[in-house]
Amino acid sequence: MANFADVARAAPRVWAWIDAATGALRVSGRPPASGTTTDTAAVLAHQLVLAHDMACLPGVAESLRRVQRPDGSLPAAAVLRALDDAEAVAALLRGVDDGLRLHHSAQARGPGFVQVCHELGIDPDTLPPARCEDIDQRFQAAWAARPPGPPHESVARETLRALLLQPLH
Repeated sequence: MANFADVARAAPRVWAWIDAATGALRVSGRPPASGTTTDTAAVLAHQLVLAHDMACLPGVAESLRRVQRPDGSLPAAAVLRALDDAEAVAALLRGVDDGLRLHHSAQARGPGFVQVCHELGIDPDTLPPARCEDIDQRFQAAWAARPPGPPHESVARETLRALLLQPLH
């Protein structure tokens, strides 16, 4: 993403394309000399998805497309705004993710953990520390392996429910 930011800070417009000969991403303050057709909005939206391991921010691709010129370039200000918005949303999602993990932590006796235990007829206070540590480790692994996208309470609950029904490893 640094190449987009660097070009956007140095030039009024930004072009991005994939070099047909090398397959490399090219980002420039000038159109490609080869006459290559560019779709900078699509390239930037794709790079945001790759960089932040999430679905593109709602509306970002569309807002970029609205300001893209017929030559495929984007205003530098739109590029910088998209980069900032993506980072802000990614930081917010990391915070939500951290909160959900803590909320469902067995070792911390998080409220989500306690609630799922009660729903399953388990007294959380009777679980030994080794079992709680095992649950948290397996929860972390399952949570990290889930498909990319925003963290959801329902997914955390179902993940924890499945783990509580498994034997101690």
